[in-house]
Amino acid sequence: MIIKIYIMLFFLFIVNLSGKEKDISEISDPPKSEKSESENLSLWERDSFTGTWGGLRNNLLNKGFNFNITLTIDLFSNIDELSKKNFEYFTNINISSEIDLDKLAGLNSSRLFINFIGNKGKSPSSLVNSIQGVSNIEAIQGWNLFQLFLEKTFFEEKVSLLFGLYEINNEFDVRETTLDFLTPSYGIGCDFSNSGINGPSTYPYTSLTLRVGYSFNQNNQIKIAILDGVPGDPNNLDKNSILLKKEDGLLIVGEYSYLNSIEELINGKISFGGWFYTNKLPAYSSEIIPTDIISYQNNYGFFLSFEKELLSFKNERRLSGFLRTGYANEKINPIKFSLSTGLNLENLVNLFVIDKLLLGLSYVSISEDYIERTLYQENINLYPSEINLEITYLAYPTPWLKIQPNVQVVFNPIFSEKKSISIFGIRTSINL
Repeated sequence: MIIKIYIMLFFLFIVNLSGKEKDISEISDPPKSEKSESENLSLWERDSFTGTWGGLRNNLLNKGFNFNITLTIDLFSNIDELSKKNFEYFTNINISSEIDLDKLAGLNSSRLFINFIGNKGKSPSSLVNSIQGVSNIEAIQGWNLFQLFLEKTFFEEKVSLLFGLYEINNEFDVRETTLDFLTPSYGIGCDFSNSGINGPSTYPYTSLTLRVGYSFNQNNQIKIAILDGVPGDPNNLDKNSILLKKEDGLLIVGEYSYLNSIEELINGKISFGGWFYTNKLPAYSSEIIPTDIISYQNNYGFFLSFEKELLSFKNERRLSGFLRTGYANEKINPIKFSLSTGLNLENLVNLFVIDKLLLGLSYVSISEDYIERTLYQENINLYPSEINLEITYLAYPTPWLKIQPNVQVVFNPIFSEKKSISIFGIRTSINL
């Protein structure tokens, strides 16, 4: 069934190439057209596949309700085993609504955000068995409430306050240049995402959060968040739960960012952040020999991130680069150090609404204590490091359809005996 869907989408993709070319300067990423004009647009020009729902979408937008529904399908295969038709697929439906409380209830500078996710499929990561993963939509199956928060700004939007279920990677440890990579480690760093008992508050488990942000000016920003130390329920990973326990402690995250923007596009950004769990966890080294006295330590880490537009060409074409590094307490976390870097070339050709070519390299160093503990407890000898090389190209033949071929090569996949594994995949996203 999944293969048939891809054949149909490919046919639509080819048909659209013979149609009218669109002026890329009129559409941003993700592509959007004017809502007020969308009722008169053709299937290939409208923002969403289902259109305005007979004008209902525009009426709701005027009243403060902005709905988005996106279907994403990932299909991956081990390149060395293509002849065996060894494919793994995963689907994600993301339903979100941003409610302008000023329009709805007269609450100035306030918004309510609601986000549900539905997942189904098999694990693409099982093709590689790497610690960095393969697909950033792979998660628990079924339907879950992912985000639900209220945000209000004060003092001419210099101060913002947010409370609720919150994905920390919305604003912390995030780079515009890396948003379209498929490997999870190009988003929130592996050193951070693998921390804690059930990770930080990030996909697919989120926790109650209080976040305060302050903008000194248009270039300098600082954000601090206090979160429940254990998102979800580690004893029931089939759903995203709100379970507050005193022993879970808190996660405290802070980040300072300096950014330079030109016409709403980030020309350059430097960020430095750190995180700290208030509850103490047993150190890996204490679990190697059972007779050792168990020691407990606080969990902490920090990260540094750069992104910059490197070159600008005609026809809105531009080349950007990024660099991100992070460290985590190696006595507690499986990953002690990570480094990722890469390039993002936008608007490579003029055949599509928008397109991008991305190249990324992500390196992680594994904690020696974690390696020793795994050898002692499970008799598995892990590689001391892992490297992910990703090359991906995405194109929007219409504003609502994204097609993205992807190749990943993983060197020293941590949980595999192979020296390297190559996989090929394709992602299709439809804005419904």
